[in-house]
Amino acid sequence: PYILYGKIFRKPVIKYTADLGPFQTRWNRIFSKFYLNYFTDLIFARGETTVKRLKQLNIKTPVYLAPDTAFLLEPVKTRMAEFLINKKKDGPIIGFSTSHMAARQSNNPEKYCEIMADFADYIIESTGAYLVFIPNELYPEKDSSDKYISQKVINKMKNSGKTLLIDEEYTAPELKGIISQFDVAVAARYHTIVACLSLGIPVLAIGWHTKYYDVLNIFGLQEYLCEVNLLNNNDLKRIFNRLWDSREELKELITHKLPGAHKSIYKAGEILVNSIKVKAF
Repeated sequence: PYILYGKIFRKPVIKYTADLGPFQTRWNRIFSKFYLNYFTDLIFARGETTVKRLKQLNIKTPVYLAPDTAFLLEPVKTRMAEFLINKKKDGPIIGFSTSHMAARQSNNPEKYCEIMADFADYIIESTGAYLVFIPNELYPEKDSSDKYISQKVINKMKNSGKTLLIDEEYTAPELKGIISQFDVAVAARYHTIVACLSLGIPVLAIGWHTKYYDVLNIFGLQEYLCEVNLLNNNDLKRIFNRLWDSREELKELITHKLPGAHKSIYKAGEILVNSIKVKAF
């Protein structure tokens, strides 16, 4: 309805930093083409894949590439972050993000939890790290709760004593302050990946959408992506070992490329503001 209101009152409608598609069915393509061509004035795509899809769909609305603005979010320190700062004196801290969405997209939630539990045990045993589970969604319904999935994974682990489940509600900046204490991370949540990369933290992504590939592609880290429906312990361990062994070099790579991502975001902001100035009345 907000888009309709915008058009009724002759206000610019802007689709800002989104991943769109795939436009697989006929009616989906027809509706999307009509909506994007006639109901939006400007589109900002988070990834190259969306830009290509919109071009194939013959979208005439101007499209610009811009990374997620969450890259600019400033971390905020909390008691939990302070706890992890002290905990780092005992050894490395690794973030571990599982999610109910990843479990569903895997097509076998029970197997997903078993694989994640085995993988978490391997990480602890091979690095001596303290593993911090960071659920993004804490809804009471089990089917929509990252906390429930994380707890299920922990219950299946042999080394659960070296884990911490973040089960309190934090704001996005507060969560980022917690994430800032990680040496590396394994993440199934897109914005956890963004938070890690924006802090120069190497991350192994477990994804089910092209947005995961595209955000890693900004930093040349596509090789650290595992598709959730193709998960197996051997691949996870092999890729993690490479990530862990190369973590210092990867931190330098990410840090080197961050200014370019920031520049693209600010440029998108300038385009957005200028567009509003021209179109708004």
